[in-house]
This record gives sequence, C-alpha cells and structure tokens, in this order.
Amino acid sequence: MGERLRVRQGEAKGDEPHPQLLPDLQGREAILKVHAAKVKLAENVDFNTIACAASGASGAKLANMVNEAALRAVRQGRRLATREDLQESIEVVIAGYQKKNKILSDHERMIVSYHEIGRALVAALQTHSAPVAKITIIPRSLFSHL
Repeated sequence: MGERLRVRQGEAKGDEPHPQLLPDLQGREAILKVHAAKVKLAENVDFNTIACAASGASGAKLANMVNEAALRAVRQGRRLATREDLQESIEVVIAGYQKKNKILSDHERMIVSYHEIGRALVAALQTHSAPVAKITIIPRSLFSHL
C-alpha cells in the first residue's frame, strides 16, 4: 500500500490531525500516468524510474512534477517533455529551482560538500531506501535561508 503516514490538519473537524497515506511505488507510477495523459511526452519517459525517484511524494506533488516538466519543455522551445524534464521537475518540486547565480566561497563549498557526502553515505547504507542518484552542491531556492 503506502510507504509512510503524513499528518495534516483537519478541515472539517477543527484542527484534529488526519493521517494521509502516501502512495507506494505502484501508486506513484499510476498517479504520474494519470497526470501525464494531458502532456505530450517523449518516448524516453519511463514512469517506473520517475516514480522510484519521487519516493515519498504525495499525489499533489506528483501532479506538480508533471506540470513542471511540461513547463520546462515549453520554456526550452520543445513540444515534448522528456525523461530529463521529469527528473529535473522532481528536484524543483522537492527542493526548488537551482540558484545558479549564488556564489559560494571555497570554504562554503567544502562544508556543503562534506554535508552532502554524509547524506549520501547514510542513504547508501540504508537497506530499505532508494539508491543515491545524484549529489550536488548547487543551491536551490526552496531552502535559500539555510
């Protein structure tokens, strides 16, 4: 069924928390396909791969990922969204847009690199988690205050 529970505030009964089950791999793949039916996709799109990379995403975030991939394709003057568009859209929805204009000092780059390597090592040692797919020190807009 689902991977884990997320608690959200109730709407109908005051502020009681209601558990919301997040979709498992098959559920994420099915949700992506439903939302992608409205988007023209290149033949290289593999929904299983995208669903694996989007572990822990809610249905709403998965829909946003498909929309973001379509927007990225249009911004680049293409009629089809590609696998790369969907992969980048996962990062955009989860962590925000890349801040390519932010300049890190050598010391900051070293600290961020150690931090990211530590995260990757912990993830790699986990037995029930997705494999590490990418390590980067490029800042993203969602956590620009950190």
